[in-house]
Amino acid sequence: MDRSMLASHARCTFLYSNGTGIIARGIATGIVEIADYQNDEGLHLNEEYYMSLNRFESLRNPVPSADINDIVGTHVVLASTMVSMNYDRGLKIWQAITKKYL
Repeated sequence: MDRSMLASHARCTFLYSNGTGIIARGIATGIVEIADYQNDEGLHLNEEYYMSLNRFESLRNPVPSADINDIVGTHVVLASTMVSMNYDRGLKIWQAITKKYL
């Protein structure tokens, strides 16, 4: 598959836990789905938005933030809920996980 096609249709997704590092990974389908949400206040129609992940897998060993910085060759700020990075950086992390953390 052409790299630009992969980058535009699916995204490497990493689940990061504060103080631990990357603990899981998957490939986002790119299709936003909507569902109803239920809580103590009742049913909320169409208020949950999510995207399915293909090839979701938990890591045997977490990837600490220092290792993430070493892998991509620059400091990655992981303070926000979602961090976007370019295809090459994501691919480097994906490959390092495959080799060392599964």
